[in-house]
Amino acid sequence: MSTLIDNPSRRWVLQGAAAASGGLLASLSPPVAGQTLQPRTGQSMHPVSREAFGLHLVGVAGWDQGPGSRNTPLNTFGCRSVRIWDTGATWRRIEGRGKGDYDWSRLDAEMAVWSKGFNDILFCLGQAPDWASAPRRGDNDSWNPNAPNNPQDAADFVTALLRRYPQITGLEHWNEPDKRGHFYSGTVEQLAQISVAQARAARAVRPNIVMVGAAPQSFGDRGDYLRRYLRALKAIDGAGAIDVVSAHTYVMPRQPEQIGVLAEILRGVADDAGFKLPLWSTEFGWGGIKNAPQAGGFADAATGAKVAAAGAVMTQDQAASYIVRAYLVSFASGLERQYFYAVDKPFSAVRLIDFADKARVLPAGQALTYLTGLLEGGQISALWSQDDLRGVEFASPDGRRGQAFWCLDGRQAYVDLTRFKTVRAVTGGPTQPPSPHYLITDSPVFAFA
Repeated sequence: MSTLIDNPSRRWVLQGAAAASGGLLASLSPPVAGQTLQPRTGQSMHPVSREAFGLHLVGVAGWDQGPGSRNTPLNTFGCRSVRIWDTGATWRRIEGRGKGDYDWSRLDAEMAVWSKGFNDILFCLGQAPDWASAPRRGDNDSWNPNAPNNPQDAADFVTALLRRYPQITGLEHWNEPDKRGHFYSGTVEQLAQISVAQARAARAVRPNIVMVGAAPQSFGDRGDYLRRYLRALKAIDGAGAIDVVSAHTYVMPRQPEQIGVLAEILRGVADDAGFKLPLWSTEFGWGGIKNAPQAGGFADAATGAKVAAAGAVMTQDQAASYIVRAYLVSFASGLERQYFYAVDKPFSAVRLIDFADKARVLPAGQALTYLTGLLEGGQISALWSQDDLRGVEFASPDGRRGQAFWCLDGRQAYVDLTRFKTVRAVTGGPTQPPSPHYLITDSPVFAFA
């Protein structure tokens, strides 16, 4: 099994460091003189479902967008799946006044939007009201890390939720339960019991509901929390409480190829625990704005440079490269769903829309739109590599076949593309025609046979 690379990538350490020093981000290294690489072909491929591309829109009902902000317009970038989280519609806000006393107004408004643009709606459970648990302490009233005192209270909320919203196709048991004191402070044993109770209630209302396991943020602990959660389910004969194994695949400030390494680790954890189920990532992205550590930003291990939190937004070239590489690596590595967090949340360093004009899609958003059009309902191969070059084969549902090529961060390579007819840039626009010595950089291109 691969080991995780500890050193962050220079290119993904954001523009603030370069601005502070008056220089540029790491320049591209030249390819080896006279060396031209050959694409690999004929690899076996596996399907990419039409619901594989997921995302988060947190502001469809005006939530968390700042004073004076207008609601985020529905722009799915071709993505068919959405996860309801951080929208202000949590259990504690809906049933916060007392057991059985529901305020559905916010979620009603959100659901009216979701149902117009998405085929698959995943609702994240957890975050108990104060009456159902030890009261939360702190400023943010949307979350509560304390486990419910009685799992049946959580189950009863699930029953009411699914009876009201037939649009919901999946339920996720908990968000980042490994973040003790923030999202969850109970034990994995309690979480297993809550998961079993929630699944039982959900299937009594809707037998075909997809139950998604609690999703820890797994990069830092190499899947340890996920392992303990799955074992706790097994210990109470609760393996049937989940249909999907889930985790979050934030790998910042490292290159997006590390998602593939993490997916390999998570697959091994699930298999070893006896859960040979689909593997989803219900969050990934780059939370580089409000969440930059101690306002000093991320440190580049190679240079020691710091990134000012106020300036930590990727250039559009960087953002387009990052999000396309991340999705390609995710699906090539066996993740069956990947949800970007978040299109309209200001803390994200990957901007798909213009926050001053939210109807305007930026180049990174155009790149995601092009990728979903190529891959949704199609097929993809495993990721292959040669030196700094990376590639995957793909087949689109409309019959187009080809390969995506890119190099690791800051690298270049010459590749023989004479067997291909056309090449498209990361956003789908025209680029240089195929040639025997085609220069590949760290921005993906798509070559079609």
